[in-house]
Amino acid sequence: MMPQMKRRGFSLSEVLFALSLISMVAITLLGVIPAAIQATKQAGHRATASRLAESCIEDLARSSAPLGLSPLPGVSLNGTDYAL
Repeated sequence: MMPQMKRRGFSLSEVLFALSLISMVAITLLGVIPAAIQATKQAGHRATASRLAESCIEDLARSSAPLGLSPLPGVSLNGTDYAL
């Protein structure tokens, strides 16, 4: 039997295994980030559209034209002009 040796560090195979594991996790996360950014942009667009629709509904509810609706002017929301 060989004498007991003091273990002072990691072997090359342990370091390579750890690096490969870390790189696989990093590659997976890098693939998810663009999808998350796209989903965030779409959520922002949906929120803007929802606020615009609510604004239009409120304008229509406030209008007192009994025989029809008068054309609404364009709406500006967050610095963006929308034509109705």
